[in-house]
Amino acid sequence: MSAKITGALHQVMKAVGYVQKTGVNKFHNYKYASEADLLAVLRPAMIDAGLMLLPSGKTLSDVDAHGNVHVAIEYTLIHKDGEVWPEKLVAFGAGNDKSVKSGSVGDKGAYKALTGANKYMLFKLFQIETGDDPEEQKAAPQDEGLAKREFLDGCYRYIKDERDARRLLEWWNAKEQKDARADFDLTSDEVTALKERVLTRKTELTPTQAVG
Repeated sequence: MSAKITGALHQVMKAVGYVQKTGVNKFHNYKYASEADLLAVLRPAMIDAGLMLLPSGKTLSDVDAHGNVHVAIEYTLIHKDGEVWPEKLVAFGAGNDKSVKSGSVGDKGAYKALTGANKYMLFKLFQIETGDDPEEQKAAPQDEGLAKREFLDGCYRYIKDERDARRLLEWWNAKEQKDARADFDLTSDEVTALKERVLTRKTELTPTQAVG
């Protein structure tokens, strides 16, 4: 086992305790830490510690019936002085580039899978927390009630900020959004209130379109 690599890992883990979430999933209305968020804080710490992580493609699946692509990436952990971690590290990722509207599958699924695999390899290797508050080292516990409130708040923000009636209707009627409303166990009253807000906003934009 390499003492230089274990020391460098410890140095990076001390330097990077969290990553702030700046990415937003508009369909499911939640914030997430993107690969760019992670690399912005992690890469300088890895350079200071003399630590490198070299990726190599291991497996890439065909696109399945749902438009998913699965990858496995093998990593070699190296110290700048030449020491190499004896075991390969492996990360898995999945990506999808299927259009909600047309059902066609684009060519970005593999890239999304690669990004996901790389991001979660780095998160898990260095045991990094994610949070919304840069002053806190740990995010607040996310119980189901809080997650549901955050989802609803995100929906209302999206409805308020959207300035195109067509995009608003596509968002409301998209399968991902319907699934999210079910996943967060919204009551019929909560769904009705959201739909009424969509109708009101739609009327403000173009009064001739209807919500399904």
